[in-house]
Amino acid sequence: MLIKTIKIFIKKIIHKNTYSSKAYTDYLRKKGCKIGEYTHFFDPQHTSIDVDNAHFITIGNNCKITSGVIILAHDYSYSVLRPIYHTIPKKAGETIIGDNCFIGRNSIILMGTKIGNNVIIGAGSVVSGKIQDNEVWAGNPARFICTLDEYYHKCEKNFEKGARLTVQAYNERFDRDPTVQELQYFSLLFLNNTSSAVEEYKLMKFSGDNKKEVIKDCLNYKSIYNSYEDFLGKIKNDKGIQNEFK
Repeated sequence: MLIKTIKIFIKKIIHKNTYSSKAYTDYLRKKGCKIGEYTHFFDPQHTSIDVDNAHFITIGNNCKITSGVIILAHDYSYSVLRPIYHTIPKKAGETIIGDNCFIGRNSIILMGTKIGNNVIIGAGSVVSGKIQDNEVWAGNPARFICTLDEYYHKCEKNFEKGARLTVQAYNERFDRDPTVQELQYFSLLFLNNTSSAVEEYKLMKFSGDNKKEVIKDCLNYKSIYNSYEDFLGKIKNDKGIQNEFK
């Protein structure tokens, strides 16, 4: 415990403004960036926000900004014009990210971009222009992939498949079944029909999300299996599935 405390203390000294999401958020706000509540930076030390132009940047509530993301509010390409035209036509523009947005790893949000609410930006995207509410975009340059509603139904459709693949992977790699905590939110398939649901949800990783709200939503999910054993027994005996397990 003492060693951990010392490490945190040293980290705060060396990385004063980026040792945590909160520290980075406070720093950006002081620079002029407008950031809403419950927005989380997963890797502040490898995130680049245009601090010299932070007064042009707005990030809403409940956003998830992942590692390697760059958010710009300037464009220095005009510097090429000065030696030729002997003038300096500096550029400026507001960069806005709405509420409840996910910005995937290593994405670049260019100056003047306007991203609406409830938007998902895929990893490695280069984003410019205007993105409407409730959409999924990805690519370089970023393009429209689907609506948020379509993405939701796709995720729901493949939810149990993901749980099955997780069990399969643990059997293949570790020669055992995963624990409830290793299954994480796949345990929604059975956990709400057990007496340990609340305690198990409290132990799960929340990845910058609102813990109270997440637990509430988890408890509202309708589990389709009576127990973990019921779930395991079903998938290991399903035709076309049983041979996937050792």
